[in-house]
Order: sequence, then structure tokens, then C-alpha cells
Amino acid sequence: MRVFDDYYEKPFWWFLWRYDTQIKRKTCLAVINTFKKKWTKEKIFELGFGSGEVLFSFPPTCEIYGAELSSSAVRWASMRAAQRGYQKFEFFHVDRSERLLLPDGFVDIAIASHVLEHVEDDVLSVRELHRILKSGGALVIIVPINERFPDPCHLRRYTFDVVNGLCQQNRFRFIYGFENELLFYLVERLYREHTAGRWGFCANLRRMAFNLLAAPLPFKLCRLFDVVIRQFSKLPPRQAALLFIKNN
Repeated sequence: MRVFDDYYEKPFWWFLWRYDTQIKRKTCLAVINTFKKKWTKEKIFELGFGSGEVLFSFPPTCEIYGAELSSSAVRWASMRAAQRGYQKFEFFHVDRSERLLLPDGFVDIAIASHVLEHVEDDVLSVRELHRILKSGGALVIIVPINERFPDPCHLRRYTFDVVNGLCQQNRFRFIYGFENELLFYLVERLYREHTAGRWGFCANLRRMAFNLLAAPLPFKLCRLFDVVIRQFSKLPPRQAALLFIKNN
């Protein structure tokens, strides 16, 4: 999609200080850390890796691979991987439902964070992730839920149970999952409810201040905010994170 093609032509610090990028990264790592082990020599693949923040959270002793719609994401990730000392890495461009350019049973961990809602055939995508995973390999799926505003880039809406059923029907075994991300309601106010028209130049300052304060928050503190916000507002979570193991 052209809307994403040049989106990642930004310096690394742009994504380092974006709350939405960092909360997705921290959520993904929290799910993976359920295994309570150090990842040192594994092969990690991410479908729709974007800025690469998740993949670059793994040490350079791991092998990292990724597929993206955005050609700018592929270029920048390749440059960053080399600069950070990764010895084995590969990033490639794919169309929405294209077969992944990796062998069968190749990777230890596969990740699809905020991706399935964009692909034309989510069943094909899940089956491809199953194909490239080793037996017993881990799959992390993160999707937006309880969306309030239509997103023209989203082809479908999910619930926790729908994603769980989709993966289990395609030979994955559910291990762990949770719903989170209630601070996204504040993100919507800052970005989607036309605050620029109401606040003028100050709208950008408000967004900048929020990102600078919220992006570094530890994940446990973000989870605490979720509990407090839900307790007093009864608002539903906006993100579902699930962990699966590949069945033979």
C-alpha cells in the first residue's frame, strides 16, 4: 500500500519516542517473556515489522527476518541491522497475501503485531506463519479490538476469541493471552478527534508531550493504568495479545 511506502523514512528516534510503537513492542515482549528464558541464538521472524523495534529488541546473536509492505521499512531495517551488528538478517517486501520467502520449519518465533487486520487473507497468513515455524515454535499475534472509529486500512475487526479460534483451527495451540491498552483512548483524543482544529499549534505540543511521557513507561506501569482506567471508566481494552505453539 502506498500509504505505508515512505512512512518509515524517519530517524530511529521518531519511533523510539512514539507511545503506540513502544506499547506494541512492550506488549509483544511481555508475551514472549512468558517462556522465562533468554533468547540468544534463535531465529525470529516478524510479519509487518514496521520500524523494526520488536526485532531489534533481540540481541545480535539472534537471526532476525521480516516481511513488509513498505519498501522504506525494508531499506531502513537492513541498514539498522548491519549497524547493530546482526550477522544474519533478511528483510523482504511482500504483497498483502503473498507467500513468505522462507523455508518450511525455519524460525523459532513468528510475530504478527497489528498485521492480520490489514491482510486480504488472514487464514493464508496464519497458515504461512505455521509453515515457516519449527515444530513447537511460538507464534505471537497482537490485534486491535473494540475499535471505535473506522480505519480504511483495516479490512476486518477482531476479538480475542476470534483470533484464538482462527489460530487453533490452523494447527496452533493456545498458551497465553491478555487484553490491554486503555491509554489508547487518550491517543484517539490527541490524534483522531480533530484536536488540531480546536487547539491549533498547541495540538502538536500536546501530542509531543504525551509521547515523551508515555513512551518510556515500564510495561507493568502501563498495565496498572489499564486496571485503574477500566475500574473507573468501564471502558473496554483496545488490544489483544495471544501466544500460541505450533502443533505438528
